[in-house]
Amino acid sequence: ENGWGRIVMLSQSGVLPPRGNNFAYALGKGGQELLALSLAEELRGTEVTANLVLVRSIGARDETHDDRTTPEELASTIEYLCSDEARTINGARIPAYG
Repeated sequence: ENGWGRIVMLSQSGVLPPRGNNFAYALGKGGQELLALSLAEELRGTEVTANLVLVRSIGARDETHDDRTTPEELASTIEYLCSDEARTINGARIPAYG
């Protein structure tokens, strides 16, 4: 309504390809991703963007979990995507993991 907005959704990098024992989760996350990408296409040419940030897990990194995304990294990624500087990023699946 105000002509400007940002939609940022979190998803997991492992949604595609789905694991055999992970059908319900993969279906839900896949639907979420399709919603975000459909919105991005529908809103193309406006000042509203829709993007996905992909994580494997969120938390502090250690020697056994070096692919985690820290809360601070996640927050700064989302903050950037919500900024005016990110106005050209639309319909992206952005990996935020090591």
